[in-house]
Amino acid sequence: MVADPTGAIVILWQPLKHHGACLVKEHSTTSWNELVTNDVGAAMGFYSVLLGWSGEPMGDSGLVGVRHAGSGGIIGSVTSASEGVVSHWSVYFAVDDCDAIVRHALRFGGRVVVPAADMTSGRAAQLADKHGVIFWVMDCGY
Repeated sequence: MVADPTGAIVILWQPLKHHGACLVKEHSTTSWNELVTNDVGAAMGFYSVLLGWSGEPMGDSGLVGVRHAGSGGIIGSVTSASEGVVSHWSVYFAVDDCDAIVRHALRFGGRVVVPAADMTSGRAAQLADKHGVIFWVMDCGY
């Protein structure tokens, strides 16, 4: 476990005989990872040198799209509207029905951090489990 130059914690893992998440982008599997950071350039430089990742700016948004190991992600800036937010990695889980998953999470002690809303890539909500662990669910239509 290391912290990148922007303070985001990341766990590096060498699979050896265990291949990890072979199933992705299906209901209740990982579909996306996203770094929210206070310095996109420093973060991209770090992951580029350390892991060989490459990125492309996404228009004038300040976001960098990253492709790695058959998956993707975005490195985006913490904005002034994000006061108190520190650099961190977010995980997204693919779901068949975002609104149903939100209702299900609430029944089992979870809470809504960001209400379900339609985004370019699908309907998404940010949730927290009963221990406070924050994650996203996205109805991606996979």
